[in-house]
Amino acid sequence: MIARDTAIVGRDAELAAIDDFITDPARVALLVEGEPGIGKTTLWLHAARAAELRGHRVLRAEPAER
Repeated sequence: MIARDTAIVGRDAELAAIDDFITDPARVALLVEGEPGIGKTTLWLHAARAAELRGHRVLRAEPAER
């Protein structure tokens, strides 16, 4: 089990899915999708931080306004 960010509340299912993803070596990509404002960035940041703490290489792509 990966240590969870105590600031994330009410997302137990999503956090468990992230933990499962990070600990399964067969998985190579994680997609976080949903409506605006539901906390995707919070989950994404948690996933990236948790993966890095486990020694995984994390490649990130972020949109930017032009």
